[in-house]
Amino acid sequence: MDHRYKAAFDQTMTWLRAEPNRLADGISLLFAAHDLERIGDRATNIAEDVVFLVEGKSIKHHSEDRGEATA
Repeated sequence: MDHRYKAAFDQTMTWLRAEPNRLADGISLLFAAHDLERIGDRATNIAEDVVFLVEGKSIKHHSEDRGEATA
């Protein structure tokens, strides 16, 4: 979801640079994309909780398994 959000953000910004008179539409798209990204984060949290409840295994904070950089 994070990659899709970034792609949507970048595409929207490119579109807005070409059509600045559509700013209100672009802002609406950015808010919708952000909300969808947050829904994805919440769904991931719920899935991690379910795995813990069912299997007793914590899969949280395993960003390296998802190919993400660690801090």
